[in-house]
This record gives sequence, C-alpha cells and structure tokens, in this order.
Amino acid sequence: MHRFPQLILLAAVTVFFGCLGFVRAELKPRWYSATAEVLVNVDSGANQAIAVPDFTPDRDLDNDIALARSDLVLSRLASRLGYRPSVNIRRAESFTTALLLSAVGTRPNQLPSEANAFAQIFGQVRTE
Repeated sequence: MHRFPQLILLAAVTVFFGCLGFVRAELKPRWYSATAEVLVNVDSGANQAIAVPDFTPDRDLDNDIALARSDLVLSRLASRLGYRPSVNIRRAESFTTALLLSAVGTRPNQLPSEANAFAQIFGQVRTE
C-alpha cells in the first residue's frame, strides 16, 4: 500500500513532462522553404568574370555559387525586398548545370517571392 503514493507521483511527473514537451513543440516556430531552380550556361557568366583557364562544369558551377553568395547579389536582394532574407544555395542533383536558390523562413506566403527575386537578381548580376 505504501507504493501507491509513489506511483501517483511518478504518473504526475510523467504527465507534466509530457505536456511540457507537447507545448514546447507546438510553440516552436515551423520553418518552410521555397526554391527556384536556375539553369546556368557553362560557357558564360561567372567563369569568364573570374577567367578560369580550363572550364569544367563543376568549377564553373562553383563560381556561380560564389557569385550567388556574394555581397553584391545579397545586398541587391535586400534592397529589393526591404530586408535581408535567409537564403541557401546548392547544386541541383538532377542537372550538372543547375543551381537551387532557396529562401528559408517562418512565413510560407513570402518565401516563393523571395526565392524568385533571388533567382532574378542572380541572373541579372551574372549577365552584367
């Protein structure tokens, strides 16, 4: 009989921490992502600006990734949107000459326009 209060206490502690975990998970912001796929021409753009003597698709794509991450592109994006969004740049797995430019955040309705603006500005800067 003396174990009954200990079981009640254990059950109460378990329920308390279970509820605490549930509330924490519900209050935690959800992150979303929107991505624009950009096909790049391996014979023009960033590779010519950097003047790499032997053009390979991987090296050329590395140059384009560096350009997309540059302060020039990101500052123009911030000027257009009025704030600096959180962005990711990576290679597309399906094509060797494609980049995936993503906007990441907690407001899913704004992310497609951020990703599209990122892709447009990258394209403009790349052809300047």
